[in-house]
Amino acid sequence: MQIQCSNCGTIVEFPYLRRVMDKFVREGWNSYGSALYCPECSRTWAQRNSKDKRLAGAKNTISVMRRLHEMQTFRKS
Repeated sequence: MQIQCSNCGTIVEFPYLRRVMDKFVREGWNSYGSALYCPECSRTWAQRNSKDKRLAGAKNTISVMRRLHEMQTFRKS
């Protein structure tokens, strides 16, 4: 599967496995709504956004990755 940072455009491809998605979250990938952010853009999130907007965390980020995988799989079939 492939994910892309909604801020800087960094693209990462990896096998769709829960342990791999968990690894990316531990490394700093995060989300806001359905948008994903790479570790660097997650780290600088507060500098670009108001204080009342917070990144969603691991649970939402994994959900976003799952939805992306479903969309990518659907497009291929």
